[in-house]
Amino acid sequence: MQDVRGVAAPDFELRDLADKKVKLTDFRGKVILLNFWATWCLPCRREVPLLVELQNKYGPEGLQIVGVDMDEDVGDRLLSFVREQKINYPVLMADIPTAEAYGTMTFIPQTFFIDGSGKVASRVLGTVEGAEIETVIKNGLRAEPKTVVKH
Repeated sequence: MQDVRGVAAPDFELRDLADKKVKLTDFRGKVILLNFWATWCLPCRREVPLLVELQNKYGPEGLQIVGVDMDEDVGDRLLSFVREQKINYPVLMADIPTAEAYGTMTFIPQTFFIDGSGKVASRVLGTVEGAEIETVIKNGLRAEPKTVVKH
């Protein structure tokens, strides 16, 4: 997924922490912040509190954050982390086809902003910034689509 602007977000069916199947299309109509991350990734861990805060603040207005965990061994480490951080959004277990469809096999964190029609509006490679995300959310993802690379 090189140029993601205006492209339909690849649908998927992944399992959540309760082993329930969840599809991306389950969230259609909402602004989705799709975040690929892992517990072993320090930048990923640092951005979780911001994502929790954003879900609290903008969830009632139609934002749905969805975390896709890239850990190979889910186990107790993930469950403990989710509880400790009080993650208030769905955390799904990644699979190889989904990671490949989004181009996240070699670089995380990676965040996709998906509009209510299911199209990718923008992508952030690397950690997300609070002001940047809030601007995108507040504009309902109507801002000029772009890919942002953080180093």
